[in-house]
Amino acid sequence: MRFFPAIWPTLYSHANKMALIEPLAGRHRSHKLRFRPVRLKMKLQKSQTNGKLTGKDAKTATLLKHAPWVAVFLTSLPVPLVLLVLFFFSTTTETAAVFLLLAGLSLTIGFALGLVIAAILLLYRKNWLSKLRDRLASDGITANEVVWFRSELTSAERKSLESIAKPLAIVE
Repeated sequence: MRFFPAIWPTLYSHANKMALIEPLAGRHRSHKLRFRPVRLKMKLQKSQTNGKLTGKDAKTATLLKHAPWVAVFLTSLPVPLVLLVLFFFSTTTETAAVFLLLAGLSLTIGFALGLVIAAILLLYRKNWLSKLRDRLASDGITANEVVWFRSELTSAERKSLESIAKPLAIVE
């Protein structure tokens, strides 16, 4: 009662009601609440249940296509730009030299870090695309989904696909 003064009367009255409604084999347990476990129902997303391409998949593919280049850009440029601004506004030669050195060093370290992040994103994209292709192929490939399987085609199959697509592009 000392820790929860506003809640305690409500809990106590609930415990009393439960004791009156559901007596426990003649024993009176008004001070204990009876909690029932809740069953959680897990629902599968539509994209996991069928082999159709969703808008979320297309957006994720576009994001994963551009993310490595953005990562290299964002990790290598901001800090050197700040240090170059400080370099231009420095008043003494010594501080200007330090800022210029730090700008070059941060550009190098940032570019190396960006390449590592880009490599990780490219590996993730490769795995994600293989899982997507497996899911799309589970119920057969439609004409709209052939683009996702282009990397698995041989050069002869790619040429024949391009020769088929050229007359269709003229008609459209």
